[in-house]
Amino acid sequence: MLQPTYGAPRTPSKTELSRANPLDAEIGSTARLLGYKLNTDSIQAGQPLIITVYWLPQSITEVPHTVFIHLFDPTIGSISQQDTYPGIGNWATTVWDPGRPFVDTYRLDIPADAPAIDQAHILLGLYDEKTMQRLPVTGANAGPEENAWVEFGNIQVRP
Repeated sequence: MLQPTYGAPRTPSKTELSRANPLDAEIGSTARLLGYKLNTDSIQAGQPLIITVYWLPQSITEVPHTVFIHLFDPTIGSISQQDTYPGIGNWATTVWDPGRPFVDTYRLDIPADAPAIDQAHILLGLYDEKTMQRLPVTGANAGPEENAWVEFGNIQVRP
């Protein structure tokens, strides 16, 4: 079981936010996603994909919620995933500073035997680790309501 620790992550500059790929997604009443950056437009199997996400907390939660982030292909499912607390594991949703944006970075290790995929999707959401209940997602980048995830960023996977 993950144990939260506390330490505010870096606040992005206005310039950094303006250079990010914009996102339109709200996760419950807890957070908005402002944008993202990828370290590459295509990834070689066996290499890491680095994803930077720009969050805007809207409220704190009573229990710490876990971030899930997946590289996903609809025909084969999840290729790689990471589950952690926000802020590189150090910024639990129970101590967020609503209204203060922050930068979070995730690393997805692409398996060496990953097949070629023209457009794998990045999926992200928040859930309660004890109940596995996901927070609902709304906005232009929301996936299907029943999945409760944000869909963004397409990337090619090369074998």
